[in-house]
Amino acid sequence: MTSTTDVKLWEVRRNKSSSKPSYEVRWVVAGRERSRTRRTKALAESFLSELRQATKRGESFDIATGLPESMLKAADGTTWYAYILGYVDKRWPGAAANTRKSMLEALGTVTAALVYDRPHQPDFADLYRVLVRYALPPASRTDARPPGAAKILRWLESASVPVAALEDEDLVERALSALALRLDGKAAAATVARRKRAVFYNVLDMAATGKRRILTRNPLAAIKWKPADVAERVDRRVVANPRQARELLTALSYVGGRDRGGAAVVVWWRCSPACTTQPCAPPRR
Repeated sequence: MTSTTDVKLWEVRRNKSSSKPSYEVRWVVAGRERSRTRRTKALAESFLSELRQATKRGESFDIATGLPESMLKAADGTTWYAYILGYVDKRWPGAAANTRKSMLEALGTVTAALVYDRPHQPDFADLYRVLVRYALPPASRTDARPPGAAKILRWLESASVPVAALEDEDLVERALSALALRLDGKAAAATVARRKRAVFYNVLDMAATGKRRILTRNPLAAIKWKPADVAERVDRRVVANPRQARELLTALSYVGGRDRGGAAVVVWWRCSPACTTQPCAPPRR
């Protein structure tokens, strides 16, 4: 945890952006503005009073969450890593195979990104692979782990950020940046990045609205984010080659008999490639 005593407290103010009456507590930690919203002015003043008492005691404030040490100890200290294990346990039984795959890919990426800078930090790709293979799938957690994988997971247990730290939008943006990249560092396809973001959003939403609520809101809801547009290559394995195309046209000629529409279908299919634009290809002229 990186902490500081560079803290400034501001007075409580009415939250004008809310339709219902609420009050905002604002303070600055290491030059970074923080805020919390409370339903009544009394609750807001109480929270501000706790911050003032912490500064008078000379407590350090955590830069990631903006909270003093005493509040961090009192708050739910669940790490992101521990939280998503529970999330996967709840979602896994009823999830389809493709949903499980998307869940593993998204949470593996986000969890590898949401860590503190600690000594002996493993490579991002290694951390991701160990998570997806040994930690996230419920059935794989009892598998024998190679010493290297076990060491990586022990490091993660101590370096994973607490869920409460995700009130900090900088941390959320760090996770989004990771979602937009492949393991080789190149930009991921926009569809892949959006699918991963949806999983990330659902986890944060549960942390902000579930019975054991940790976050005051879903921080992702307030962040405008759009993955980079990346041209996707056409997979030649799923495109008919010339021989296959000819065989397809021959088969189509028998649809309903040649005198009852088969010939027309063949003509349509012969013309369609020349009249349409293929994915990632320039328009035909």
